[in-house]
Amino acid sequence: MFYVIYRWKVHEGKEAQFAKAWAEVTQLIRDHRGGLGSRLHRCPDGMFLAYAQWPDQQTWERASSIVLPENQAMAQMKDSIASSEPMIQMTLLQDPLLNDPAPKPTTEKTIVPGANPKPPSDMP
Repeated sequence: MFYVIYRWKVHEGKEAQFAKAWAEVTQLIRDHRGGLGSRLHRCPDGMFLAYAQWPDQQTWERASSIVLPENQAMAQMKDSIASSEPMIQMTLLQDPLLNDPAPKPTTEKTIVPGANPKPPSDMP
């Protein structure tokens, strides 16, 4: 796997425009350039940070030569950005991160038809 980190300072008042446009551009990159997706974060200093995942560095390098379909999202994203930090390219060494965290415990009682022939005594 290959990853790229991006950081942007967004013009005040254009944060929502940026986030919406970023989501659309990210989907276009997944659909047309072979990217595996990205996550967007807001840093304590107000900067936006995204890290994008790619199958490999070669796919990422070829991606910029693939023209995306006409879309206003790229222009809206660029319009929102006051400045950009240099991108950081990375290869994966280890990945103990949970990609699909376990569901949160619940206190609700569930009765599955046929599995519980009579309701528990604490059920109405």
